[in-house]
Amino acid sequence: MVHRDGRSALRGGIAGVVSATILQPLEVLKINLILLPKQILAAGSTNPFKSFFMAIPIIYKEEGVKGFYRGSFPSILSSGLSATLFFFILHRLERISHRYRINEQFGDFMSSATARALASVAVNPLNIWKTRAEILGNNEYRTTRDFFTKIYRQEGLSALFKGNLLMILRDFPFGGIFYVTYKAMNSILHQFTHNKLMYLFSGFISGAVATTVTHPMEIILAKVQVNTEKVDYLHSKKNRILTELGVVYKTEGMPGLFKGLFPRLIRKPITNALTFFLFELLDNRQKKKIHRNRSHVEDRSPSPEEHHGRHKYSQTKRQSRVMEELSQRVPPTPPEITTDIQSVV
Repeated sequence: MVHRDGRSALRGGIAGVVSATILQPLEVLKINLILLPKQILAAGSTNPFKSFFMAIPIIYKEEGVKGFYRGSFPSILSSGLSATLFFFILHRLERISHRYRINEQFGDFMSSATARALASVAVNPLNIWKTRAEILGNNEYRTTRDFFTKIYRQEGLSALFKGNLLMILRDFPFGGIFYVTYKAMNSILHQFTHNKLMYLFSGFISGAVATTVTHPMEIILAKVQVNTEKVDYLHSKKNRILTELGVVYKTEGMPGLFKGLFPRLIRKPITNALTFFLFELLDNRQKKKIHRNRSHVEDRSPSPEEHHGRHKYSQTKRQSRVMEELSQRVPPTPPEITTDIQSVV
């Protein structure tokens, strides 16, 4: 059972790596729309990253094509590990849910939400590195060792888990909403088509719904992960999460709570759609392979008549072998002593 979950997790991890690699430029755009790049902040000028299309030429002018792939290594590593853990935990929890006959939709929601939250918390240190590395002009961390060493010395070990609560508040509902919607859409689409592309469509729509609902928490999480100050969001006297949301709303209004939604609305749904699409393709391919192997074994299995003939042949052969062994064990009969009467006479 664990072996089967491991294979599913591996397929999910491969899908996560592929989707993260393709869509990294959109992640860079999202982060730079939410956060003020370092050189702009230092100059004290207004933020020119006011829209998705304005950000593209600025990043290209500053760093060229490679600027769109800032933070690629931690991003791809984080996505691969997160997807691996997600699918492993998801399938384990789904089986528990089915075993205890929990309501299917509730079980799917809780299984996916829990799996998503746990996977995100596990890779949070990589997400912190990814977020900081994706900001235009931030070249503070050159290598993996450099990141962990500097953050430990400057901010302490707890900084590696900064924003865990916010991540749970974002990813728990995201995971539940996405998976329930995804399965419901697949169920509806299966009535009209069995084309594999329906997985892409279901994943994109489900991802778009879940992304929009949880985006305000993404704004606060990004701010927390790049903040080098020690802020305890869990045990603070004031509810810092609501305070931060209030500050964003006061200064930028309702649009401020959905800043960077457009690139995230492209990247996140596509990432999830592509991840699940690739996972479903790999999973279906594995199932077909198992089915073919079983059919091959069944085709080679003897019919009842052949089985009876083989059994009769083996029984006869066994009896012959036994008789041969017995004949070897019985001592040879002594030669008969004959008396030549004529010689006696």
